[in-house]
Amino acid sequence: MLRGIRMKDKWVIVLFIHSILWSIFAIIEFLSTKDHLVAKVIMLVVFFFIAFQISKHFIQSNKMSFYITAIVMSLFFVGQRVFLIIV
Repeated sequence: MLRGIRMKDKWVIVLFIHSILWSIFAIIEFLSTKDHLVAKVIMLVVFFFIAFQISKHFIQSNKMSFYITAIVMSLFFVGQRVFLIIV
């Protein structure tokens, strides 16, 4: 299935899926205002693991998948904080 897809296209697919996944995380975090910090950390770890597995499926390199997942997650949270400061 992934043999005919170029590496550039795989990056676009991974970034698109990650943006959807982290947006879902932000919605769930917003709706779970009464949860304790431990529950939110567990949810973050689960979403990070899912994002890592999606990256690994498309990129097929553990090291690059971890870097991509960490960078996208960091950029998403920085962007989220900047948006909250502006609004």
